[in-house]
Amino acid sequence: MGIQKRRRRKAKTEQGNIQQPKRANRDKHTPKRPHISATIDKMWDPKKTLKENYAAAGLAYDPNEVVNSTTQNLVAKGILPDPEVADLEEIIEHEIPVARGTKKLIEKLDVPEAAPPKEKYLGVRERHYWKALYKKYGSNYGAMERDMKLNNKQYTKKQCEKKIALLLEKYTEFLNSDS
Repeated sequence: MGIQKRRRRKAKTEQGNIQQPKRANRDKHTPKRPHISATIDKMWDPKKTLKENYAAAGLAYDPNEVVNSTTQNLVAKGILPDPEVADLEEIIEHEIPVARGTKKLIEKLDVPEAAPPKEKYLGVRERHYWKALYKKYGSNYGAMERDMKLNNKQYTKKQCEKKIALLLEKYTEFLNSDS
């Protein structure tokens, strides 16, 4: 009796009688609304298509199409020189006007400013590590690279050079101390 149950169970799984949830498959095919900023979220109309919403916000759905058509229009109006005839320097000198309404939209957008670059530093153990190498070899980075006892992490010549430069720049008082 147990063998027949096992055979039936095995046959069902091989035929694919196990149904997958339909909702999960449906969610895969529905496009997600892009989140750009709070301003565009307020302007977004879920009944409109993606292209229509972008057009209402003053954004381009296909940037390549906009750039090509804008360039052709500017050449036709005489604002830009013809790229086939003009030199590259002549094209670069011309200022391209900004599309109407773009400045207002850019002012409305909550675009965060670029974060300042992180300041590089050496930890306490790293300072001792590089101090020992610097005391022994000075600025001979090739010898630092080959020393397997002190340079046990096998830093390259370029890495040694960068770390020693950082040590000399920021931690000169540490180098002069006896600790």
